[in-house]
Amino acid sequence: MIQKFQVSSDKFILNIDSTIDYLSKQDIGVVISQGLAETYKSKPKNPVDFFGKWLLHRNEVEQAKKKIDNNSSHIQELLSHYDRKLKIDAREEKELQDGETVKSNKQSQFMKKVEDCDDHEDILQDLADHIQEYTNSTSVYVAKLVQQKNKIEEDDDNTAHIIDQAPLHLDLYHASPKGFEFLLRKSIKSNEGVVHDVFKVEEPAPEQEQENPPTTNEGEGEGDEHEVEPPKPQSLTVDEVVREPRIKFFKVPRLGSLLCVRLNYESCLFEQALDEAILDVYEVEDKSRQQEIEKNMWEEQENKRREEAEKTEQEYEEEPKEWEHIKNKKFNSETVEYAVCLDTLGQDRKFQQSEIDLSIETIANFAKMWEKQEQKNLKKDIDRRVEKSQEDKDFVEKAKVKFDEI
Repeated sequence: MIQKFQVSSDKFILNIDSTIDYLSKQDIGVVISQGLAETYKSKPKNPVDFFGKWLLHRNEVEQAKKKIDNNSSHIQELLSHYDRKLKIDAREEKELQDGETVKSNKQSQFMKKVEDCDDHEDILQDLADHIQEYTNSTSVYVAKLVQQKNKIEEDDDNTAHIIDQAPLHLDLYHASPKGFEFLLRKSIKSNEGVVHDVFKVEEPAPEQEQENPPTTNEGEGEGDEHEVEPPKPQSLTVDEVVREPRIKFFKVPRLGSLLCVRLNYESCLFEQALDEAILDVYEVEDKSRQQEIEKNMWEEQENKRREEAEKTEQEYEEEPKEWEHIKNKKFNSETVEYAVCLDTLGQDRKFQQSEIDLSIETIANFAKMWEKQEQKNLKKDIDRRVEKSQEDKDFVEKAKVKFDEI
C-alpha cells in the first residue's frame, strides 16, 4: 500500500508541476491574476459567477481588438497595394506616352521623307516597313494591279506585249519585315483571294461629285489650282482569316486578321502626256498673245470713244468686256493602282481601330504626295523641253543671220 501511495504521489507532483507551468504562461496566468484581482476588488456575492463573466468579457474584448488589428492590417495592405498599383500605372502611362511620342516622331519623319521624295516608287518598301513597325503586323506587302502581258521576242514591235482585254492580277513587289521575301514576285489572280475586292469602288452620286470636285492641276500658278482633299482610299478588313474561304494563303494557314487598303494615284509621267502638255504650252502662248493684241485694240477703241465723248461733251460709258481666262489643260494621266495588305497571322488578334486609321491615312497621304510630285516632275520636263526648243530656235536664227551676212 505504501508503494502504491508513493507512485500516486509522484504522479500528483508531476501534474502539479505541469499545471503550474501552464498557468504561468503570459496569456493565461496574467489574465487569471487580473480576473482574480477584479473579483477581489468587487467582492461580489457570487464570485465564481463574476469571475466567469469577467473572463468571457475579457475574451470578447480581446477578439474585438484582434479584429480591429486585422482590419487595420488589411487596410494598410490594401493601401500599399493601391499605392503600388498607382506607381505601376503611372510608369506604364509614361511608357505609353513615350512610345506614342516615338511613334509620332517616326510618323512625322516618314511623311517628311515622302514629301521630299522625287520618285515615290523608290520608297514603296519604306512604306511597307513603316506600316509594319507602327501596327506591329506580322507582315505587310505591296502589290501592283497589272494586266497580263505577252512574252517579248527579239523581232517583236513595241506593242507585242499587249494582250487585248487581258485579265488583271496583282504582282507582289514589296514585303516587310525581313524573312517574308518569299512573297515577292508572287501573283494573285482576279479570281483568287479577297484582295481584288478593294478595287471594287462604287461610283459616287452626281450630287456628291458636285459637292466634292476632284483635284485638278489646271493652270500654271499655284493660285490657279483648286485643291480638294481626296476621299479616303477604299479598304477592307477580314477579322478572322481562317473563317474566310476565299483567303489565299502562301504558307500554312494561321489565326489572325487581314487589312487591305487601295493605293491609287493619277500618273502623268509618260511620253504622250509630255508631248500633249508641251503642245498645250505653245497653244496657251499663242492664245495669250492673240488675246493681248485684242486687248490693245479694244483699249485703243475705248480711248477714241472717250476722246470723242469729251469733245462733244457727252457722257462716256465704258462697254463691259469679259476676257477668257486662258490656262493650261489638265495633264493627261493614267490611273496606277496598288494594294497595301497587312496581316496578323500567328498573333490571333484583330487590328485596332487606331492601327486601321493610321494605315489608311498614311497610304492616302502617300498617294496624294506621289501624284503631286509627278505633276511637279512633269512641269520640270516641260520647262526643260521648252527651254531647249527655244535654245535651238535661237541657234538657228543666229546661224541664219551669219549665213545672210556671208
